[in-house]
Amino acid sequence: MVESTEYKNPTNLINIISQNVLGVDRPNKPTQAVRRPYMKTVLKNNCPDIICLQEITKEWHEYLLKEFPEKDNWCVFNSKSRFATSSTPIIHRTDKFKCLSRGIFWYADINKETLTEPDIKKRHDMIAEKTKSPPKNGIYEFTDKTGKKKCYYRPTHWVQLELKTTGQIFYIFNTHFPLGNGDGREIAPKNDKRFLAIEILKSQIEAITENKYPYFITGDFNMEPNTSGKEPYKEMLNWASDLALKCIVDKTNNSGTFNGMDFNNDYKPKTRIDFCFGGNNTKEQYCIPFYKVILDKHETLNLTDKEGKTIFYTLTKNKETKIYPPSDHYGINIIVDLK
Repeated sequence: MVESTEYKNPTNLINIISQNVLGVDRPNKPTQAVRRPYMKTVLKNNCPDIICLQEITKEWHEYLLKEFPEKDNWCVFNSKSRFATSSTPIIHRTDKFKCLSRGIFWYADINKETLTEPDIKKRHDMIAEKTKSPPKNGIYEFTDKTGKKKCYYRPTHWVQLELKTTGQIFYIFNTHFPLGNGDGREIAPKNDKRFLAIEILKSQIEAITENKYPYFITGDFNMEPNTSGKEPYKEMLNWASDLALKCIVDKTNNSGTFNGMDFNNDYKPKTRIDFCFGGNNTKEQYCIPFYKVILDKHETLNLTDKEGKTIFYTLTKNKETKIYPPSDHYGINIIVDLK
């Protein structure tokens, strides 16, 4: 059942949600088509001003345009290149914010290249020519000189917004980090693609913001809050603050965010890999009065497709209903008070 926050968007506070939607179908799990309405409920029940999503596909994009329409004061910003890979759109309320600028950059994990949107089609064409193969599920992949490395292009979307009531300006960056080596997280730092992603992310943010305004970075970072040794999380803390640690308001404050759609574990969050960071250089320009992990679940019945085949088997004792989250990630909800 949904346990939504009672926050009702005071004029000068900014309510942000970050959520990985799980943009694929998994065996013996509710399909994306089944999960989308529940995801919409979770998002809207928490009264967001800004929604940052990860793993958005063409089908998800079309659904978002329908459920967050312009007539209801929503703007869905998603790149024209969004179907090249799982995307990271930013949705914001147009009655609360004026969009001053926006853009996108990509993680290209070879030769430390950073691609902008005009470059990406050219790069994709080059990769297709090199590999002699079309994109698989909209994702181009190729190997390095060893024949082992797969490269995925993931976009980071950003918007520069002005709070209409006060004229205050800030940036939102929404990202999705690669896994360390494409298969897991436990590898040598020199081979860890997340360090390259951090390097690109930092340089792009510095160039875009010129360190003049507050900025917030949301997303699925595929890293754990480990500060021992040389870890990606520790590297992020060198120039950004983990805003989940800036306030303790909700009992779920320290919960993990990744549940893996693990029914046998009652969908308990295993680890925290979704974050909202704030720039250290501008941290005196805002405070964080509220943060929580959205641990909402929903109840569903057995569902069938158009041919009458069961598309999702329930696993409870009575074989009739099942409680499940709308994704393999729980969302994070943070409120920002710009000073």
